[in-house]
Amino acid sequence: MIFLAIVGSNRALAKACTTVLDRLCTAEYHIEVCGGSHAPGCSDVPGCTGAPGCTDVPESCTVHGSSSVTSGFDIYLWDVESCPLLPSAMATPGPATKVVMASKRSLAALRRSLPHQDFQFLQTPVTPLSLKVVLEAAVVRCHQQQSSERRCLDRDKILQQLLASNLQLQEYEQKRTSSLARSVHDVRVPLMAVQGYCDLLLAGELGPMSAQQSQILARMQRSIKRLGGLIEGMANLNQGQENDLQLNLERGHLDDCIYQALNEIRPLAERKQISLRVDLDPAGGVLRFDSGKLEQALVNLLENACKFTPAGGSISIGGQSVGPEELVGLDLAGAHGGYRIDIRDSGPGVDSALLEEIFDEHVSHAGTMDRPSSGLGLAICNAIVSAHHGKVWANPESHGASFSLVLPFAGRLEIVRALQVAV
Repeated sequence: MIFLAIVGSNRALAKACTTVLDRLCTAEYHIEVCGGSHAPGCSDVPGCTGAPGCTDVPESCTVHGSSSVTSGFDIYLWDVESCPLLPSAMATPGPATKVVMASKRSLAALRRSLPHQDFQFLQTPVTPLSLKVVLEAAVVRCHQQQSSERRCLDRDKILQQLLASNLQLQEYEQKRTSSLARSVHDVRVPLMAVQGYCDLLLAGELGPMSAQQSQILARMQRSIKRLGGLIEGMANLNQGQENDLQLNLERGHLDDCIYQALNEIRPLAERKQISLRVDLDPAGGVLRFDSGKLEQALVNLLENACKFTPAGGSISIGGQSVGPEELVGLDLAGAHGGYRIDIRDSGPGVDSALLEEIFDEHVSHAGTMDRPSSGLGLAICNAIVSAHHGKVWANPESHGASFSLVLPFAGRLEIVRALQVAV
């Protein structure tokens, strides 16, 4: 009998482990999900024997902080995102296999704080192949510990399996890298051609144009330039170069960014006959931001609104200054006020249970209100606004969806330094 504990409330991980163990284990196994505030009972997990989960904690359950996990398991899979506190059952030395699963940004700190010889580390989102390799090694170890009479797998065979798995990962990475490189090249060439045609038209070398035509071409040229920057970032990332979010902060007016973002999504709104309403109050302070990056964040929010707003619906964009007391409630204490932008649509809205995690990268949602999202566009928006020391969030609404973002006003010292650099 193999006992596996999933520390956290990751039901999808429990199902994935069941699939792997069904193929690996000839004997019985038991999976228990515990440690999360809303962890399902074990009876919710396919393949387990029906023991109670963390919602019915036995007397032998040990507690570390707010995380309760029964001791005595053979394998522990700790999902740090859903259960951030280390359970005491895992902190206690023992022969159990202890696997820590965390995002890329958290792994480095966890490796420093946890002893390497006692823990294995997996980056989330966990792939089926990596989960299979870890569980396969853990199952072999359990068999060796539970029965000396049971036939153990040869160490060379295990090594060959690990090498084969590693080779599969390398082949997949090579295919992914090659595919991305071809895609970047295929997009870059026609984009450069479009840029060249826009330059010719704006220069008047192909004949005179009206003022309205020149204005539209200038908007196109600005969008093409921003798209080119995104493609260059993808190319650098594919070559293994650092692609950190670096901002070119300049003093400016948010009106220009908002209207440029509106111009980019206007064709999509017109095809669906979506009305766009704008009501912007003047900013009550100085704003310093990267116009290209901020336009990208606004486009992502507006494109998301257009995507889920039905034909004939509406989208409204409002802007107003807010005082320092409102920023305290947004965890932006210390700022002397800021500017808030609200984007509302008449679509199906966002499930209230997804308001916090809708900005997570590579998370797919399909809520009860039928508003699925890949998460990537909103994750990029969140990264850009956070880099400006601001905040973006989804509001709970009974009708439609509502997203808001706040950028803090620049402080006096920051303005002086910016003027000195300009001089």
